[in-house]
Amino acid sequence: MKKVTKSLVVWGLAFGLVFGVGTVGAMYVDSKTHNGFYVTGTLKKTAKIWFNPSWETDNSYGMEKGKHVKQSYVRITEGDYDSGRKWTSTAKSKTENKEYSRSITKTNNPAKTMKANYGWRYF
Repeated sequence: MKKVTKSLVVWGLAFGLVFGVGTVGAMYVDSKTHNGFYVTGTLKKTAKIWFNPSWETDNSYGMEKGKHVKQSYVRITEGDYDSGRKWTSTAKSKTENKEYSRSITKTNNPAKTMKANYGWRYF
């Protein structure tokens, strides 16, 4: 009887972990913003910008509140390196419900300071 109880507990925990992790992952995906920017990585840094033109902006990420993004750019500088502004495609209308994005990846030089920035154009 004790073997069966231990087995049920182990299987119950395994089942809970599998479905618990899946739920957390789903919650993370659901919480993604419609407009945003991030830099990630250590040795290789990636800077990414994204937007959905159908969503009215708030004042996050330096945006003008109450607008619709038409285009955005991302840029990395480090020492003498300058990626220049890398622009997304231009949205055709502010009713488009699709994500536009652009990213840049660069190997980080620990002896230099890497900076990333971004900007927005509106309808």
